Parts: sequence; structure tokens; C-alpha cells
Amino acid sequence: MAIYNFDNSQQFSSLGGVSDFRTDAAKFQPQQSLYDHSNPDLATAEAIALETIRISGAPVTIIPRTRDNKYDETWMEDADPTYFRGYDLKAFFVATPPETVLTKWGKDAPTTLDLRFSRAELFGIFGDRMIQIGDVIVVPHNSLIIKANRFRVLHPGETGNYRYRWMYLTVTVENLNKDKAHEPRDI
Repeated sequence: MAIYNFDNSQQFSSLGGVSDFRTDAAKFQPQQSLYDHSNPDLATAEAIALETIRISGAPVTIIPRTRDNKYDETWMEDADPTYFRGYDLKAFFVATPPETVLTKWGKDAPTTLDLRFSRAELFGIFGDRMIQIGDVIVVPHNSLIIKANRFRVLHPGETGNYRYRWMYLTVTVENLNKDKAHEPRDI
């Protein structure tokens, strides 16, 4: 038999060329399968991710926004949002250098940060809700130029996939300027 066969036929699959004597269950779910949520490696990876956040992260307070269906379609906002009590956790972030820019209405200091949380820890606290757009996070920014420590969530997204499970929730936030709606009111 020749080593190469230069005929013009095209064969797009050779799965039926080798006999497989395993059962259908063994074929579909082999022991080496990575997609196995009862695998203890996942628990170890989540514990390491949480410990990494606790070691390298800073203490933050997550203030979840309520969904009270008062959203105004005309102005595309909730004029009087309400918030739940805050939760103290740790998040890792790289602090961006403070920067002040001159705009049409005066000086402004737009600051965005990417906060990384342990997804397993957030799931244990918030369940499926996690962190959503509009929530407020108190971050120790520690800047003398920008007096911002309260940030609004712009975009949450899951990162760090390990064996088809996400390890982190990365949240992009922007600073709130003079917005006191999320703070408790004196009665």
C-alpha cells in the first residue's frame, strides 16, 4: 500500500473508521471529561481564587440597587433609586492615576476602574443576582486630587474560566460625582 493517496475524493470525517466498544454513557461522559461540576478540582480552584482576592484585594462595600420598577422610559432613568444595605467584601483592582480634565461645564475627573471579585463568594451572598448595572460600590481610591470613593457599576462580566466554570466577576465602574441618592437619609 502506498504512503500517500493523491486521488480527487474528499473525506470530511473518519469517525466510523475505528471501532469503539464503549457504551454510549462511557462515550458521552468519559472519566477524563473536563465538564464535571462535582470534581473536587473546581472547589480547590474556587478556594484559591477567593484566597487570591482576599490577599491582594482591598476592602470594598457593595450597595445593591433595588429593582422597584420606577424606571421612567421618557428620561431613561430612575429619578429616585433605592438601595439595599451594603455588603463588605474584598476586590482586586489596579488603581488608575488620578486625572482631571477641563470640560465645557468646568473641570471633571472621570475615573473608571475594573474590580475583580470571587464569583463563588458573590454567588453565595447574592445568588443569581450577582452584581448588576446601577449598583454602587464604595472603593478606597485614596486620592487627594479626586475625592471619589463611590462608584456606579457600568458593566459586570465573568472572567477566568476553569473547566467550564467562571472563577471571577470583573466589574467596570465609574465614579459618582455629588450623587447622594444611595446614601441613607436622615428622617
